Amino acid sequence: MSVAETLSPLSENVLVRFADSLRQAGIPISTASVIDFCRGVKVAGIANCYWVGRATLVNKPEPTQTYDQIFSNFWQEVLTESELGLPQETSQALTEIILGFDSENTLGAESEFVTDIPVLAVRWSAIETLRFRDFRDLEPAEMDLIADYIQDFGQIKAQRKTLRSKVAKTGRLDMRSTIRSALRNSGEVREWKYRALRKKPRRVVILCDVSGSMLPYTDPLLRVLYAGVAGVGQVEAFTLGTRLTRLTKTLIGSDPSAALRRATQKVEDISGGTRLGDCLRTFNQKWGRQGMARGAVVVVISDGWDRGDPDVLHREMARLSRSAHHIVWVNPLLATEDFAPTAGGMATALLFVDDFLAGNSLAALDEVVAAIGKS
Repeated sequence: MSVAETLSPLSENVLVRFADSLRQAGIPISTASVIDFCRGVKVAGIANCYWVGRATLVNKPEPTQTYDQIFSNFWQEVLTESELGLPQETSQALTEIILGFDSENTLGAESEFVTDIPVLAVRWSAIETLRFRDFRDLEPAEMDLIADYIQDFGQIKAQRKTLRSKVAKTGRLDMRSTIRSALRNSGEVREWKYRALRKKPRRVVILCDVSGSMLPYTDPLLRVLYAGVAGVGQVEAFTLGTRLTRLTKTLIGSDPSAALRRATQKVEDISGGTRLGDCLRTFNQKWGRQGMARGAVVVVISDGWDRGDPDVLHREMARLSRSAHHIVWVNPLLATEDFAPTAGGMATALLFVDDFLAGNSLAALDEVVAAIGKS
């Protein structure tokens, strides 16, 4: 019997009936799962429909015993239907599977595939197990494990539309090109021509708080700064503390460990206090005047605990919002259940924030990347 056994319409009808029997027994099965089941049986052969069904129709361990019982009862009846016309080898294989069930309606351990089918080895992923873990709960070895994954942060960049256009499949109708094309076909319009605005990378400015309250997140967030600077986009990196420190040139290099060591040595106020308003004022006065924030996506990573004057922070955030295209505020405390933006700095800054995200784990960083990309 060939592995790629061709199913007749009658055989496919039987497979659908089997899926319906499982539904009636209380096993939730979607239409897409039934389609995958039929396709899988077409590849593996009806003789292997038990395992194909286990893989496509049962997505939880609880209904397995019910599945075995329905399979045994259903296919015992099917094998008595002479009009089905199953090959003798297939009928014999199904009979052996049914007889292989023990008294608890579970398939015997000695049961095997009838045909040689490549087995997909599924292994656990350490990254997936750490994906939703808060950065402050990770051990040093686990932090090193996710370091490479954080590098993907720099592969997503914001884009902006320019005044130049290009030929496109959809967009604004290009009447000139459409008419020219029609003239080459005796005036008959056979194809509509379109143009769309070109896109260019939009600058991304990351301001990362490295104060004492953010100490558990300092290492992964510095890796985020490196990933952003090392990426393809136009990324500027700064740290916020008692003073503003630019790290863009410091983080340039192919060796992330060396770049992070240089950054740590340059930032003198790590684990110190936070003066968000004063740091933003320095940024607006020194770098904002040069146009760094004009039309850019500004990402502020901070828990909002500020020792400075709230009025200064309010004034500088308002000034920043007038020049920036989009402001994303990342606060790891947002992931806690009882979080409320009651801190003076955070409450003041939220008035000018477009996206407020947690960024406390790998999964949360993906949301930050998505927010930057859509802006």
